[in-house]
Amino acid sequence: MATVLGTVRETDDTNYVDVDEDITIEEYFQICGQQIQEEFNEYVQLEVKRLTDSFAAVKEDLLQTHASLVTSNNDKENVSPDDKNCGEIEDKSKERKPKHVDLEITIRGGPYDDGKTYLLKPRFRAPCFLGRSTSKKFREKGMSLPRDFEMSTTHGKFEVKNNGVLYYTDLGSTNGSFHENRQVEPEVSLELKDGMVLQIGAGNLHITFKSVY
Repeated sequence: MATVLGTVRETDDTNYVDVDEDITIEEYFQICGQQIQEEFNEYVQLEVKRLTDSFAAVKEDLLQTHASLVTSNNDKENVSPDDKNCGEIEDKSKERKPKHVDLEITIRGGPYDDGKTYLLKPRFRAPCFLGRSTSKKFREKGMSLPRDFEMSTTHGKFEVKNNGVLYYTDLGSTNGSFHENRQVEPEVSLELKDGMVLQIGAGNLHITFKSVY
């Protein structure tokens, strides 16, 4: 025989069942079970909605990322091989440093104004000499200009010092060397710049740097 507890009384707290009169233990647990089931169903519905919304947001992000990757790949495929190679060559050229710098010298004015370009390769402790001398070191590695009578036999030299910088030095010539109409002090090295012009002898020496990699 079932035990009578009392009557169920409604309260504001949904998690609490108040007992009054005329209710059995079986009915009490049945009411509690129904209440728990309702709360559980509500919780499940909320969780399902939360997970559904979260999945929708993740799906949208994935679709946008995929679209961005497709666009990026299409842009890369539309670049021509020549453009790609040019970019690679440009990047490599920025990274590379020249092993050394040669000098290309043309003379304007005087007896050697004939359009000839002299290629000098001064190195550390191996200068290139300039003058009227016809000796081997002038003819093969320097500038031999015997018809310029305003130039000394050994007029000057182009050299690279241990800092890797190119210089011109007047070696005590009779008529001197000039840069921008100012005389270069004898035996004092003048740093060379690309495009510089030196007034030596009867002509102007136009200097161009040529990097060697």
